Amino acid sequence: MILHYLAGFKMAGSVYVKLERNQALNLKREILLLEKSLLETIQHARQHSSLRKTEFTLKLKVKKDLEEAEKMLLSIDQDLPKEELIEMNLLEEKPLKKQQNRIQNIQKESKKKDIQAQLQEIQEKLARLG
Repeated sequence: MILHYLAGFKMAGSVYVKLERNQALNLKREILLLEKSLLETIQHARQHSSLRKTEFTLKLKVKKDLEEAEKMLLSIDQDLPKEELIEMNLLEEKPLKKQQNRIQNIQKESKKKDIQAQLQEIQEKLARLG
């Protein structure tokens, strides 16, 4: 394929070089390997192009799915109760929270007293031993 292209290329003058048989075989082998490499490169480029097309279609599908999900979330958000009702409920719950905080504070203080009492007992025992 590439050799056909090169055959159509006209040079200003023909140049002849005498090669030994081994050199000629090595050159032919290198040319064939180069042609093989170029064909593989073309094949990889085509595969890459195909994969890019697939990637693009998948990205479009994901974008479409995300847009649909966003629409669904917006519709759900519109169906949910508004903040005013929630704020009213929070106002009613504040006295309960104050009572709970008082209870928690009392429990914390009693725990501190228990710890202090235990520390005193330990100190008394140490004093008796020492």
